[in-house]
Amino acid sequence: MLNRIYDEIENPGVNAQDRALNHAVTSAREWDGVFRDAFGRGLVLNRVDVGRAVLARPVGDTWEVSLHFFDPRDRLGPAGRVYRYTVDVSDTVPVAIDVPRWIPAED
Repeated sequence: MLNRIYDEIENPGVNAQDRALNHAVTSAREWDGVFRDAFGRGLVLNRVDVGRAVLARPVGDTWEVSLHFFDPRDRLGPAGRVYRYTVDVSDTVPVAIDVPRWIPAED
């Protein structure tokens, strides 16, 4: 799965979204619990998204990186699981705002 993430999100890190994504995926240790949970449930990575953080510091440039997983054995069942990781890229070195967390899937 890590190879897939690295291959699919390769980018030059020019804009804030790319910097947030690069920081999140190179912090694989932070995602250990997410991978264990997803694999334990038999889930497969569907996609990776980046969007503006809903809750953010007023002076920051904060983004949420979302990993969307689905259950290939139950395509008609629940939408799957989404894990989010919030990153502030306003400084030279991006900073994680929290640990990856599970949120209910919307899709």
